[in-house]
Amino acid sequence: MEKIKYIKVYGERNTGTNYFNKLLSLNFDIKLLRGTVPSKLNTFFSYFPFDEKLRDLYFLITDSKNLGWKHREIDHINIIKKSDKLTNTLFITISKNPYSFLLSLHKRPYHNKKSAILDFNVFIQQKWKSLKRESKQLFYANATDLWNKKNKSYLNLQKFNCLNITYEDLVISPEKIMLEISKKINKPFKNKEFVNYESAIKIPDQEKNYDYYKELYGKELWRNKLSDNSIKIINGNLDENLLKTFDYKKIEI
Repeated sequence: MEKIKYIKVYGERNTGTNYFNKLLSLNFDIKLLRGTVPSKLNTFFSYFPFDEKLRDLYFLITDSKNLGWKHREIDHINIIKKSDKLTNTLFITISKNPYSFLLSLHKRPYHNKKSAILDFNVFIQQKWKSLKRESKQLFYANATDLWNKKNKSYLNLQKFNCLNITYEDLVISPEKIMLEISKKINKPFKNKEFVNYESAIKIPDQEKNYDYYKELYGKELWRNKLSDNSIKIINGNLDENLLKTFDYKKIEI
């Protein structure tokens, strides 16, 4: 097996990709393939009303170098055609419990910001508009369909060097995840021991640090925000086989 030189991370919105990339940078000397537009270029794009189209174009041009947007649905055939990095890249995907994922997506519906003002039950039944760098399809049937399609696509990467992790394991046991990666890439921690990133990355509220998320997802406190009707709607669209694949349990009412 060829030596691992790169790590490429994929994960949906609100699945800890920023926290995870920070952990990788803190703990390993290895190149992370870019999953977002460079900050200066992203700021420049934001001055234009068609900024998302510019970001789509960026990833269209750079796809063979960075293997695409971190939130993309994985088209492994396309990756095979475009990349020369397959044998020396470790692909890592992050999945999140679909019920908590939908709550997070409703609260922070990146790229569909108007959805945040909708009632949660309305939100989980409406179509999700995708981006060109995200998927070949213009819309997902609903946000649960988004979860189904994205997470099912991650399994395609098992044909290569791949590690499918869950957000919950990452938050509860980050050192364990990093040790597993250390074995995969045959590299020790660069500081000789695991270093955690204690602060939340996107949320400026300093009370919402690592311990906050560990408790929220470790104890599944988010369940209190789900009504029976919400659970019924989600279950009606959820791929139960996929749920079992990632070792999640269906919430029964």
